[in-house]
Amino acid sequence: MAEFGDATDAIGDTEMWTEAAMVLGGLAAAVVLRNGIDSRFDLPDEVYGVIVAATAAMLGYSEIAVGGMGHTGIKLAERVGLKGTVENAGA
Repeated sequence: MAEFGDATDAIGDTEMWTEAAMVLGGLAAAVVLRNGIDSRFDLPDEVYGVIVAATAAMLGYSEIAVGGMGHTGIKLAERVGLKGTVENAGA
């Protein structure tokens, strides 16, 4: 069984926070990309996350790619109505 100290060590690890920030950066990059492109092209929101993920993966930034794919997953969940179901679960 894991010790409580191990968990607090993981939370205090600056590398973990850096990785989390990069994932959030990937999510944010997809939104910024959509805001910059959507007025010219009417693409589905999911595409912007895929573009960010592909570009980041090609450049070797796997955490940013995860954020881009996270954006795609969130937008797909919204499209099929799953996001609202999950948010209201247990309410």
